[in-house]
Amino acid sequence: MLKALKFVFTALLLLCSAVCLAQDGKADEQLVRQLMLKSGLSKQIEQFPATMETDIVSANQEAGNMMSQSELDDLIRMALEAFNADTMNAIVQKHIQQNLKERDIRAVLKWLNSSLGKRISKLEEEASRPEAYKKIQAMAGEIDKKRTRAALLAKLDDAVKATDVGVSISTNIQVAFILALTAGMPADQRPSVDEILSEVNKDSEQLRTTIRKETLAGFMYAYRSLKDAEIKRYIAFAESKSGKRYHAIAAEGLNHAVLQASLALGSKLSRSMDKEGRDSF
Repeated sequence: MLKALKFVFTALLLLCSAVCLAQDGKADEQLVRQLMLKSGLSKQIEQFPATMETDIVSANQEAGNMMSQSELDDLIRMALEAFNADTMNAIVQKHIQQNLKERDIRAVLKWLNSSLGKRISKLEEEASRPEAYKKIQAMAGEIDKKRTRAALLAKLDDAVKATDVGVSISTNIQVAFILALTAGMPADQRPSVDEILSEVNKDSEQLRTTIRKETLAGFMYAYRSLKDAEIKRYIAFAESKSGKRYHAIAAEGLNHAVLQASLALGSKLSRSMDKEGRDSF
């Protein structure tokens, strides 16, 4: 099962390529649910388990089917249990409710209810489906060919902080995952958080380059039917005060949800390895 880690990390990276009280100015639960539904965030979270399974299978195939079918089935089962959509959705919803004020939510909903906002949410939802991944990969070759378009989408990336969020989530996921996986080791053999961070950050520049390219390819695909003027309007919304707060807090919530899922998956793998015998892998 130890070799399963390679496929888990690959799948988690792909997932990043591609998120209370009225008197306190905070929104109620119903308003937050409406925001998550109209933005497509709830739907994207619902697709996490299926995307995880697809990415694990693809990673195994690209590695020459290094895992046996039994190992692959076990890994997928644990991943689906850890990345439970209902649990992740609840975590994101709670984070938004506690941190995003009602006036900001209503401003974002006004944008989402506009004709362009509705189109963009629909395009983003479609692009987040597992079956869209190969099409997004094909778009990577268009980045150098369509430089004017790519430059505009790079501005959108900067506005919504997609690459920054992807790097942060990927780094934190790896740290959380390794912490969970090594929790059962003797104290003198267990790596510290600083040691794990140092190891993970060795490839930080390559990670950023990879996520930036995948983000632009994803944007190329998702917004392929939008005109440049429409993308500029999207950028203007993302750079507004409410737009900035929404994207930042939604990303924090999604980061937290994925971290919790990663810890759960790491713990499951650790228990599985202990049961089978760590020394035999």
